[in-house]
Amino acid sequence: MTIEQKNMNATPVAASQIGNGIAAVNDRINREETANHGASSFALAGTEDTMTSAELWDGSLIALTGAPSGPFTLTVPAEERGPVKFVNTTGKAVTVTIAAQPGDAPVIPAGGEGTLRIDGTNVSVEAVITLGINRVIAISQAAYDALGTPDATTLYVINS
Repeated sequence: MTIEQKNMNATPVAASQIGNGIAAVNDRINREETANHGASSFALAGTEDTMTSAELWDGSLIALTGAPSGPFTLTVPAEERGPVKFVNTTGKAVTVTIAAQPGDAPVIPAGGEGTLRIDGTNVSVEAVITLGINRVIAISQAAYDALGTPDATTLYVINS
C-alpha cells in the first residue's frame, strides 16, 4: 500500500497543462524527492519561532542553526509528516511542538539530534540522540589514572 502526503507546494496537472504536463509532473517528483531525501537548515534566533509548511517539507533532515538566546520552542504546522530528523547545532535545547499540542513535546538537547513524527496533533519522538560530551581531551594513561573520578561529559583519548 502506498500512502502519499499531499504536498501543498506541488504543481497540479490540469487539463489546461496538457502541453506542459511533463514539466508539471517533474516538478511534483522533484518536490517529493526533496521532502524524502533532501536536507535543509532553519536558523533560530530569540526563544521561539514558527516553521512554515514549505520549510517543514524542505527536507528529511533539517539542521537547526543560529544562536538562540535561551531554550527554544519551534512550532511546526499541524500536518502529518514524518519521520524527519532535526539536528540541533545550537548551544540551546529546542522543543519541537504543534500549537496547542495536548501532549508533551519532544526536546532536542543542544548538540543532539531527534527523529520526529508529526501526526497533525502531536509531535512525537522516533529517536533522540545525544552523546552528552562537552569536550575531547587526549592524555596519557598515567594522567588518566591520576584523575580519580573522570568527568562524565569529557571523552578521554589515551595516547600510547
